Amino acid sequence: MAFTENIRFTKCIENLLQGKIICHALYPDLFRYLRETDENGTLSNEDKVHYFLNQMGRNLMKTTDDMGYYCTYGDYDEPQAKADGRAFIKKSVSEFEPLIKWLRLIRSCNQDSRPVCADDIIKPSEIIHSLEESEILCKQLKEIANFFKVASNTSDVSKMLQAVLKSLVKEEYFVDASGDGLIYRATAKWSLFYDLLEFVKENEGFGKDTSERKEEHQTDLLSQVEMVEVETPDFDNMQN
Repeated sequence: MAFTENIRFTKCIENLLQGKIICHALYPDLFRYLRETDENGTLSNEDKVHYFLNQMGRNLMKTTDDMGYYCTYGDYDEPQAKADGRAFIKKSVSEFEPLIKWLRLIRSCNQDSRPVCADDIIKPSEIIHSLEESEILCKQLKEIANFFKVASNTSDVSKMLQAVLKSLVKEEYFVDASGDGLIYRATAKWSLFYDLLEFVKENEGFGKDTSERKEEHQTDLLSQVEMVEVETPDFDNMQN
């Protein structure tokens, strides 16, 4: 048992240092491990991982909705940390527009019009039904596919949708839960995305969010942030 726990601890450290986000959808075993206490029942595994990362100048962080774990630098004044941080923010901001368009598309296709949250289930068959009834939604899907540079030679809605979903799986926003493209599960990378939107919103002067509930918080972000062109925020002011 101790050997198994050591392996899980090591895998947590390795994945976090590689920039992965640990959540129920992507790494269910590691996510459960971080939620548990150690074999002696005296220290949480989350604290053990945090203390170990601290010795390497890193911090174990959680998304605001408590659905995912990720790793950050402990001191962003270090040149390498600052450079990596700027690169991460710049890359993330460049991806905002297609992701925002995708989220708005999914909200338009869902009857409850709610944003995608970690662990949500997406069924392409249900989305296709809405797409086939709306030329506007089909056009939006085509624009998203163009952003991801997929399905450029087809007008088939089903193929375009699957191509976009596969791109999002590759970027770890979803996992193919069924293994055959019939059911997808959202990961906590969406949670991190919402947190990053909040950071950008605050640093770009969009105003502070006052919502108390997670879903209201995410809906507010999607309705207020216009992601056509967003300048990279000042990373020097980012809090650890």
